[in-house]
Amino acid sequence: MKYDKPLTQDELSEFVRAGLIDDKVCEGYARLADELKGEDADMAKREYKLDYRVINHDFNRRAFEDFNVFRNVHVHDGAVEVLDRYRKGKISFDELDEALDKLVMWQEWSRTEYEILIGPWPSHDEDEWEKIDCYRQYHMNHTAAALKVLYDNNLPVTKS
Repeated sequence: MKYDKPLTQDELSEFVRAGLIDDKVCEGYARLADELKGEDADMAKREYKLDYRVINHDFNRRAFEDFNVFRNVHVHDGAVEVLDRYRKGKISFDELDEALDKLVMWQEWSRTEYEILIGPWPSHDEDEWEKIDCYRQYHMNHTAAALKVLYDNNLPVTKS
């Protein structure tokens, strides 16, 4: 059953009577709904534009691509949480920058699907080639990436 809007109290009561949820879940849902009516209501619905591209190889298409480091669901969801905290004034730009850098590192550092080889062309020596990953490319420009995310979402830069 899919719901596009919050459940009403009658619908919740029906779930309790049917044994699908217990009273504690019902109370928790009611508390959450009340919290979302407050100042954080716009935060729950806020969608951020998250885009910072690096070079990656798509092994399914056998082609290089401009890869958005925020396309990974864990990086995206973590970045949304960090941006919410930044927007509320709970963290500074430096903390935002560090948190985004750690999120990308957590998911895209030294993982085969995010690694490519680079080197001079023409080259006959394997030792001239170097393996780099999406995180290394992001990390080289992480402060610029954090600034781009703020700019794309019309958020001001705050220093601590």
